[in-house]
Amino acid sequence: MLQTTKTHFLNDRNFQVIIISLMVALFYGNTLSNQFALDDGMVILENKFVMKGITGIPDILTHDSFYGAIGNSENLSGGRYRPLSLVAFALEYEMAGTNAFVFHLFNVIYYLLTCIIFLLLLRRFVFKDQPLAAFAATLLFTLHPVHTEVVANIKSRDELFSLLFLLLTLFFLLQYCLEQKKAKYLLLSLLCFSLALLSKENGIIFAAIIPATIYFFTHKKPSSIIALSLPFWGVLLGYLLLRNAVLVPNPNEVKEVMDNPYLLASPLEKYATILLVFLRYLQLLFWPHPLTYDYSYNQIPYVEFSAPIVWISIAVHLLMLAVMIVGFRNKNILSWCLLVYLSGMLLVSNIFINIGAPMAERFLFQSSAAFAIALTAIGIPLFHKLKGNEKLKSITVTVFLLPVIVICGWITIERNKNWHSNETLFLHDVKISSRSARANAYAGVALIKLCDQATEDSLKRMYATASLQYLKIADDIKPQYITTLLNMGVAYSRLDSVQAAEAVWEEARIVSPGNKKLIGYDKYLGEMYYKTGMEKARNKELFACIADLEKAVRYDPNNTNGWYNLGGAYFTTGQFDKAKRCWEKTLQLNPEYENASAGLKALESQQQ
Repeated sequence: MLQTTKTHFLNDRNFQVIIISLMVALFYGNTLSNQFALDDGMVILENKFVMKGITGIPDILTHDSFYGAIGNSENLSGGRYRPLSLVAFALEYEMAGTNAFVFHLFNVIYYLLTCIIFLLLLRRFVFKDQPLAAFAATLLFTLHPVHTEVVANIKSRDELFSLLFLLLTLFFLLQYCLEQKKAKYLLLSLLCFSLALLSKENGIIFAAIIPATIYFFTHKKPSSIIALSLPFWGVLLGYLLLRNAVLVPNPNEVKEVMDNPYLLASPLEKYATILLVFLRYLQLLFWPHPLTYDYSYNQIPYVEFSAPIVWISIAVHLLMLAVMIVGFRNKNILSWCLLVYLSGMLLVSNIFINIGAPMAERFLFQSSAAFAIALTAIGIPLFHKLKGNEKLKSITVTVFLLPVIVICGWITIERNKNWHSNETLFLHDVKISSRSARANAYAGVALIKLCDQATEDSLKRMYATASLQYLKIADDIKPQYITTLLNMGVAYSRLDSVQAAEAVWEEARIVSPGNKKLIGYDKYLGEMYYKTGMEKARNKELFACIADLEKAVRYDPNNTNGWYNLGGAYFTTGQFDKAKRCWEKTLQLNPEYENASAGLKALESQQQ
């Protein structure tokens, strides 16, 4: 067994907890200086329920999780009911306002708690009498760089809560089964399972994992396993009924490939690409580099079943499935790990429901726990083959783990820096997700913000020009992507290319007719065309002036000066009926506009 003598300090639970705590503090401490990034704004800053603090909690509990940010979430396939993390955000906002430090601090604390509970679960029930094995598995889990998204991105609190409460569910359940059959442990397990489900839908697969866990780690008979599982199935049923009552059914398919990743794929392409994604997830577990926040269209191009990589994935996963089935009867721990891993991957695979993305590093968080256990279990026989006493073996294992700790720690610390802000994240990750329409569009957005922050005209133009380059790449990858069109217009506006901005915003109006951002952009167009129209009036270019002022009042119908001066241009060019309508509109907007009244009187005199 992978263990040391009982007196060796590496076996000590408190020592192990301290080391894990130091690792989390060392490798994730730099997230505390980060700002809000990516979807943090949607779940916190733009969420009107969270921004109410404690008084917003009733609304959080009775609405789709995205409702507070975007209102009616008809475009969200299946809906999201994950109130627990939003409740936590509301409480943190009540306590500290929009201080990002506090939100990041709690993410680190919850990650640390998850790692400690993972250690205790392994020590007591999975690697019984093998404390070094439990410690090694926990180290692998704690230090895995693929977890950086979950910790550094505040929005991923739902992933943290979900796994934390699922681990507690198993801990209290096994404690009830194996140590003290006290009702409080069963009740605590049921409570934690309920909280896990309210954190994220990941807990649904525990309908199968809970009975399997009882089977693998206890000597319960099938009838007892079913009896113990029934309360948990009851909790799951209650959650599904609650979720169905809160969420408004949406029978419409999401018709945007950015939110429905396989929309443009044929059925065969869809499932071939999903198999490819399964292999990509395994690759990230064994080699977590490079990391990126975005795997959306077209970062992972569709593939056919003729692609050799698809068949490699099929072979690998069939082998994993065979090992799981073969090891089931003799309760091989690898079989249990593979069940947890594969069921977790199926849940986020897009096979059963559209989850809005082909893959994401945060989707690996739950399954990575099974990966760490499996890797350690595989290493135990190798440990036995080492020569020397137990102390020497422990030193050998420690020496082996040190480079892993250093490499993983360095990757984690560096990756956390990328999550410092939207600008650092978007401009770094676009180099990795270079085929992604979203990544290129968001890089363009980041450069627009840098343009607006710059004080020198040369820098402003440089950032705006670079923004357009990324936005044009995004438009080539995915034409008519609303984020691209809106921000391309903004980039053109920063370069004073009013007509170019107008053209892409008109295209955006066709794609998304009711988009609220166009209201602000129309105001800008109205102001700019009014300005150029008046310049042309001063240069006696009256017909060119009329063309610009017509656009000015079309984009900004409440511009009284625009209506008045357009009337003046019409009057001067002899278009008296049009001049009359413009001045009447001016007085409708401002009855005290004396020049418009004078203009109408002049018209009356002219007609007499």
